[in-house]
Amino acid sequence: MRKKVTINRLIFIGVLAIVAVYYLIWAAGLKFNGNPDELMRYLIPKYIYNHGNLPTGYDKEAVYQLGNWSYAFYPQMLGGVLSAFFMKLSAIFTTKYLVLAARLTSVLAGVVTVAFVGLTLHKIKKDFRLTILGMLLIAFVPQFTYLSSYVNNDIIAVCGVSVIMYALYSGCSTGERWDARKTILLALGMIICTLGYLNSMGFVLIGGLCFLFSLYRQHRADRISKKQAVALALALILIVTVVCLPFYLRNALIYHGDLFGMKTFHAQYVKWLQHGGAALQHPYLGQESLGQFLTDTNFWLTTQKSFIAYFGYLTIPAGTMIYLFYLVVFSTGIIGYCMKPFAGGNRSDALPNWGMVIGGVITIALFMYYVLFVDIQPQGRYVMEILPFFIVVESIGLSKINDAIFKTSRPLWILMGIYIVINLYCLVEKVYPLLIR
Repeated sequence: MRKKVTINRLIFIGVLAIVAVYYLIWAAGLKFNGNPDELMRYLIPKYIYNHGNLPTGYDKEAVYQLGNWSYAFYPQMLGGVLSAFFMKLSAIFTTKYLVLAARLTSVLAGVVTVAFVGLTLHKIKKDFRLTILGMLLIAFVPQFTYLSSYVNNDIIAVCGVSVIMYALYSGCSTGERWDARKTILLALGMIICTLGYLNSMGFVLIGGLCFLFSLYRQHRADRISKKQAVALALALILIVTVVCLPFYLRNALIYHGDLFGMKTFHAQYVKWLQHGGAALQHPYLGQESLGQFLTDTNFWLTTQKSFIAYFGYLTIPAGTMIYLFYLVVFSTGIIGYCMKPFAGGNRSDALPNWGMVIGGVITIALFMYYVLFVDIQPQGRYVMEILPFFIVVESIGLSKINDAIFKTSRPLWILMGIYIVINLYCLVEKVYPLLIR
């Protein structure tokens, strides 16, 4: 038994190592600024690398060439700080690969996400086959691979959500109980999201509520004392506050109470317009009605495609047959999952299940608000935070379908082989134009 556990751990680590190398290949080849918002994002770690301190949105080196835009207005500096750290390490040897060094943050976030999706599935069901299946499913979604290879904040948020997800299943499920280690892990996920990207804040909110509710429930069941429950709750609040609050207070001080920096960001854009700059943002409601938005098949189809595989500045689609393949695979997984409620009919996971569902709904609602009132952006990366739980659902569903039809796991691994080959095809045939420097 111990030998099997050791072998499984080696396979787990081996999969992560292969994924890391594969993401590095993408990261080393992608042309700089051929990817959505990369130059604008890169200005932040570049400034920190050059000056050794955080930029403000008024620092010229941190301001994009259009719209007076700067991500330095926002307190989500985790990606910039980590990328600057990797750039400093790289500069010890050479300054030729600073962009690649900055991209290591995305590579790391992608690999960590793959790991925590696998760990979550192992927590839900002690089936190593399911663990590896989930890791492969998320690792080789082409858009996820793409986000794991260039400078962006979306992948950092996805990483944070995956950590929150694992922590919730570890602490909230029936039979589980919160302790210091699990609480610190949840705090880590919340910190990554809070300092990563605002799109993931729905999961921070729901994660906190699920944590508090499950603490109360465990106390009522005499599984944890009142003193322990209070201590863990205070520890979570304290850790997240101590790490995150300084960034937000800094914002409030610099931008006159603007904690999130959104009002100041917009004010600078208005100045751009007042000085004759072209309009760069076009809210949907300024052109069409809410009803037209909800039934806009072109918008929603583009959003779905770019959730799976759409490269460059939405200029390189994957191809109809690839989208159909993913439609069939994902639809089959959902059908399999719905054969019994939730995780294989296991009601013990109801709280984290519903928590992740509600977090996803909030994420989609924030995306819709942005499109309606700020700018029309049919980009799947803006809701990529739902991917970790979606892949958990898919893994369980596909496994159940396979077990119901076949007596062997071979068809499942053949499917995964095709799945990985399609990702390689996307790299060679679709992303390759972006690799030409």
